[in-house]
Amino acid sequence: MCQFKSGIAVRIDESTIRIHTLPCDDSHQHIRDAIGIRDTGDLSRNQTPVELVAVRGLAKIDDFDFTFDDARPYWWTDTMTEQAKYALFAAAQADLHAMIFSGSLYLGSLTSLPEGVTLPQSVGGSLDLRSLTSLPEGVTLPQSVGGSLYLGSLTSLPEGVEKQFHIYRV
Repeated sequence: MCQFKSGIAVRIDESTIRIHTLPCDDSHQHIRDAIGIRDTGDLSRNQTPVELVAVRGLAKIDDFDFTFDDARPYWWTDTMTEQAKYALFAAAQADLHAMIFSGSLYLGSLTSLPEGVTLPQSVGGSLDLRSLTSLPEGVTLPQSVGGSLYLGSLTSLPEGVEKQFHIYRV
């Protein structure tokens, strides 16, 4: 499953990778299409799908966990993990400051949002906040969500949210 910030890591040489992402889009297939590579399903290839998952917050790199969408390739090094995490974090920060997020926004691992965080005004796909237990003062939901809004762990909803969105409680 594509997470908050997805990318394709392409091996350049024995110690270097390049991370490819798309603004406000977490689809590995869209990224592959944009850079012109195919998913062969072979771990010996020189590319692999990677993810940055918001777990503890949204503001600092330590708030996120790095994962592989597939298995870790045999050629991957710990240095590559650091390169990938920093590149994905920079792309994630740019996405969070976008007013319109064209794809689905997956923040389903977050249990809380920092006070005053700004979510995009519009999310083209679904918005997944399923583990969020409360909305801090000053945090507003997008004005529009093209897909579903997942708020399954909230104990109360801000006024008007039930009428504005189709909310899934999972």
